[in-house]
Amino acid sequence: MIGRSAEEVDHAPPRGRYAPVPAPQTVVPNSTLRWAAPAAALVVASAIVVAGRCAGALRTDTSTRADSVVRCLARRLGRSATAPVRPPSRVVP
Repeated sequence: MIGRSAEEVDHAPPRGRYAPVPAPQTVVPNSTLRWAAPAAALVVASAIVVAGRCAGALRTDTSTRADSVVRCLARRLGRSATAPVRPPSRVVP
């Protein structure tokens, strides 16, 4: 017998004009959300962690609260606090 055996015919993919044509690939419009949503969640989570670690600066520092938070965040981010430090406002009677 000439040709392929019955087993080859049963298990081989179709060839020639009977082969299936692959469907065209479409671009999913929400593909941006696949990376944007996890990235945003990571940013929010890291901000919460950094803010939680800097909460102790509010209790221990003697300067104004805003300045202590700026310094703490700068230390956590590895940058220098470039914002000018304002002296606390004094109320004159």
